[in-house]
Amino acid sequence: MMAINRLIRAVLVLSTSVANMNIHAHGSGALQAGPLSVAPVLAKASALLPAQTLQTPYGDFIIHEQVLLQLLQSPMMERIKKVQQYGVDYYVRSNQHSYTRYDHCVGVFVLLRRYGASQNQQIAGLLHDASHTVFSHVGDYLFKRSPLGDAYQDDIHEWYLKQWGIDTLLATYGIDLQAALAKNTAYTALELPLPDLCADRIEYNLRAGLLTGMIKQEEVPAILNHLHFEHDTWFFTDATLAQKLADVSLDHTMWQWGGPDCHAIGTRAAHVLRLAVDANMLSFNDIHFSDDQTVWNTLVTCKEPSVQQGVHELMQAQQSYDICPDLAHADLIVKTKFRGIDPLIKTQKGLERLSLVAADFGARYHTIQGLVTCGWPITWRTATHHEQGS
Repeated sequence: MMAINRLIRAVLVLSTSVANMNIHAHGSGALQAGPLSVAPVLAKASALLPAQTLQTPYGDFIIHEQVLLQLLQSPMMERIKKVQQYGVDYYVRSNQHSYTRYDHCVGVFVLLRRYGASQNQQIAGLLHDASHTVFSHVGDYLFKRSPLGDAYQDDIHEWYLKQWGIDTLLATYGIDLQAALAKNTAYTALELPLPDLCADRIEYNLRAGLLTGMIKQEEVPAILNHLHFEHDTWFFTDATLAQKLADVSLDHTMWQWGGPDCHAIGTRAAHVLRLAVDANMLSFNDIHFSDDQTVWNTLVTCKEPSVQQGVHELMQAQQSYDICPDLAHADLIVKTKFRGIDPLIKTQKGLERLSLVAADFGARYHTIQGLVTCGWPITWRTATHHEQGS
């Protein structure tokens, strides 16, 4: 019972899940739609656009198809050029590099293109993360109250694309919106369950490796040349290169995407956003349709004392807790999503998991998986966190 109570306390008391609210007429506890201070600009097919060259870490790709060009230059895609992949971490953690949701979506798109995915699947990849709120996965803490399970942006994805007129734009080219949704189960190049590879997972791990130096730019061609997609399956033909990518997933699960720091920053950021909404400094629409820098500027220049205090606590989030060696005295057990990949390797025996082919990787994979699954017992250093229900 004590363990259950600790897990219950780990849930932020911030808002009801989007699954229990109508996106237009919000239920009790959800963020209410305030003045429409930021409204989406509807995408419209404009005059014939010239070909565009996308320069990416995975090569240069010339785009001729009008539907793709129109999407790439749509207001919705322009917005996510100013939404960071790692969200509020960009402002709170030291030594963060800019890596935007646009960078990621374009990266996924060109990987799908390189490996022969259909145009509709390429479109789904291009649009798959466009529905992120400001500060990306902070939306999970704010609206879903947990980083586990499907992301909040997945819950609202179809609704969100419609707000920007993407359904109308696609219809101009004879494409139904349903064919552009990333959760289409036929799109196995784009999305597959963990621990398998998929274009989404390949891109953010490659980019994470490049940003941290775990992967060198000159190594990318070899990684991609030994990476294959056949019969709905991603696999490597070189275990060493596969492990180079997989090591990034374990390292970042521990230190960037998961762990107590991720929880402390995510919960603090969600709390500050709620305070700013309560103070009428931000609205529901700002959080969904504005961008990181605009909202961050609003937060750090806000004169409301509660918001100022919230920003101060957010900046100190990484120093707000201690790992508790005594489980019985922990304030909560921090559980985050395990994002480790265990790629398939083509061997003489057929396709085998890297964790079986490389014993050292396998041991590390299962150790970190167990740690993330069991969670980190922590104690808060101040009473403020207890009062906020963290």
